[in-house]
Amino acid sequence: MAERSKNYRYSTNHQVVIDADTRRIVVVGQPLPGNRNDCKAWALSGAKAAVGRTSVIADGGYWGTGLVIPHRGERGQSELPG
Repeated sequence: MAERSKNYRYSTNHQVVIDADTRRIVVVGQPLPGNRNDCKAWALSGAKAAVGRTSVIADGGYWGTGLVIPHRGERGQSELPG
């Protein structure tokens, strides 16, 4: 399962969704090779299908997936909302 990534190490990519209120794991996607892009892994692991239309907060590696990325503004946006 492990694949060589950019830094020549072998790793796997795991998608895990945690409930912010209870801090419990909600979804664990299928593991994928470590050289898989986070955006692709989100869809291919089954995590995206498992959460459905629920709002999910993610980091900058998921830009363009429709997930909420709180520290990034939309194109042409001068300031982040409060």
